[in-house]
Amino acid sequence: MSSSDYEGRAIYIALGGRQTGPYSPTELKARIRGGELPDTVFAWCSGMSQWSPLREVLAELPPVPPPPPPPPPEADKEFFADITGLDRLEGFSLRRFFGGIFAHHTAEEVADFFCMGGTESKLPLSRVQTEWPSPWIFTRLILLALVLYAGFHWCGDIFRNLKLVPGCLFVGNFGIPFCIMVLFMELNVYRHVAFYDVLKAFMLGGLLAIFIALSLFVQMGFSAAPLAGIIEEPAKLAAAVLIGRRMMDGRALTGLLLGSAVGAGFAAFESAGYTFESIIALCLEVKNSGESSADPGGLMHMRAVLSPFCHVVWTAITAGGLWLMMGRLKDEGKPCGVLHALREKRYLALFAVPVLLHTLWNCDWVQSFGLISFVLLGLAAWATVLRLVQAGLRQAAKEKKDAGY
Repeated sequence: MSSSDYEGRAIYIALGGRQTGPYSPTELKARIRGGELPDTVFAWCSGMSQWSPLREVLAELPPVPPPPPPPPPEADKEFFADITGLDRLEGFSLRRFFGGIFAHHTAEEVADFFCMGGTESKLPLSRVQTEWPSPWIFTRLILLALVLYAGFHWCGDIFRNLKLVPGCLFVGNFGIPFCIMVLFMELNVYRHVAFYDVLKAFMLGGLLAIFIALSLFVQMGFSAAPLAGIIEEPAKLAAAVLIGRRMMDGRALTGLLLGSAVGAGFAAFESAGYTFESIIALCLEVKNSGESSADPGGLMHMRAVLSPFCHVVWTAITAGGLWLMMGRLKDEGKPCGVLHALREKRYLALFAVPVLLHTLWNCDWVQSFGLISFVLLGLAAWATVLRLVQAGLRQAAKEKKDAGY
């Protein structure tokens, strides 16, 4: 007989000619030790043919074995997963992620994608996929942006027409961040955020984040580049919260999308400002000295190439993590407001990731390593984003399971 059988045995005793019970062996032994019950009373349990003294019944049952030792520590325990609550990636591969991007898709599928989030077009939970999506719309848009960018440059070199410059500036500064935002739209398997709300987060959220960041810089009285992450990441998160205050659903994918949109708008407006500043410097230096070291085109090229690795993903991490933490607090039966989530150690550890990456990005000694240092920092950010996407997909799977799908 196992210990579980022992603990589960129901014993009845006879007191004053009446049958009482059932009792567990542990309970009866405690009463005997406490003097509440003599061990001479008659008792019976299943499997016995007749009543016997309680001490005999208890003696026939095996003793309770000692509890098992504590389990060994997990061999694959990871520090990052432990402090942030984000599990390491499982089942993800770039080949499968981008494997279906060149599959045939109809014009109606494209139209349906950009009409998502409406009353008639909202995707029912039963049709929400929980596997990694393949970002085919993002791929087509990024290729189109590259063609447009190259086309404006080619036309500018041939025709020497200044009217082509604004088009090149628009595609260079806005095109790539916008495409990365669309990637997060595809990763949002719920398809429940309207394209209008995404555009509002991109435009209004980007401007609001810049306004908050500049206000904080003025209030704190410093503008050192390495300290920008301490100011700009909270500013962008605040903008995402204000823009998405009606979409606080506790889903990581919602936060990732809104955060990426705010970050994309911030990156686009900031890049446009840097490019414009470089153009003005070029004009003034040429006017004053006949030559200039300013290179607006090179600056724009660099910021366009690096935009997928900085502001868009940084804000996606802070907002996606916040939404995820609110959802987890709700599942744990705890208060799940924004302020409650912001106080969680797991979220603070995750929030520190983009702040640290942003700080390193702006450090002179990191920049001295050239493009490779930015790519490595960007890959670290994307590794965190993919963990958040995985958490969001698992949330979707749980929702479907709870709903019976």
